[in-house]
Amino acid sequence: MTATPSSARERARALIGLGRYAEAAATARSGLATDPDDPGLALLYAIALCESGSLDEALPAAERAVALQPGSASAHQILGWATYKSGRYAEAADRLAHTLSLDPHAAESHVMRGEALLKLASRSRLRPRRRDELIAEAEAHAAEAVRLEPAAAGGYLVHAKACLTLGSAAGAAGWAEKALSVEPDHPVGHEILGLAAQRHGDAAAAADHYVDAGSLDPRSDTSIKLLRSVRTSLPIGGLAIFFIIRAARTLGGILGGVVGVIMVVAVILALVGYQLYGPRWHGRRQMSDQARRALARDRELRRWRPGR
Repeated sequence: MTATPSSARERARALIGLGRYAEAAATARSGLATDPDDPGLALLYAIALCESGSLDEALPAAERAVALQPGSASAHQILGWATYKSGRYAEAADRLAHTLSLDPHAAESHVMRGEALLKLASRSRLRPRRRDELIAEAEAHAAEAVRLEPAAAGGYLVHAKACLTLGSAAGAAGWAEKALSVEPDHPVGHEILGLAAQRHGDAAAAADHYVDAGSLDPRSDTSIKLLRSVRTSLPIGGLAIFFIIRAARTLGGILGGVVGVIMVVAVILALVGYQLYGPRWHGRRQMSDQARRALARDRELRRWRPGR
């Protein structure tokens, strides 16, 4: 049964508030079947598609929302965010700048543009001066977002990401803590604390933060990817490995023949394997039981995933 535009708007808005984006998109689509030119439904449809990850559909839906409401900052905002999620960061930054020209007091738009600028700043081919300009501009947006909405985590998290881009793990952790003080259940705050801990070499704390983030947002695969990436420094360093290889070669020369060659090759292969897989193995040894169980569940899910 096709929903009326007014009932579809109400239900789609409620479903978006609950984070049930696929259902919200289906509801908005049903309402648009009755009235394809309803601007409110078009906007809700674009938001639901963007948040559900259906980016191929989200972009044209957002463009349609803008066409129906050319002066709507909300419509331009979702088009900018859909563009960002598609990986077109420069275009997204431009679109979000236009959004802010329509409504400079929208804290969320400042957060979104800050995110886009930081993505641009992370590109390796940029000149240092241009990179610093982008980061400074992103931090200005973060500061404005905090001023406009001090009880929202977004601005603090952009500050934290800027610190990570600059290599300041301590600064990132400080801003992430501020974000969690206003929104304790924000998964990105825990992810940033994990990244900061990982840069300090604390694999156990990093893993626990990633597990916390994953439990707060089970639909996102970012946290489990970060958990899989946990590495730590090895007990045996490069200089020690050099001396081990030298000692193995010397002993191999004394033994001579095939036995000596086999022994040297075996030692070298073992050390190469140690360098390749040792950081991950050593990192997982330091994790809590909770983090190791999360990784075990992830392995099982990937093993039994359909089509594999």
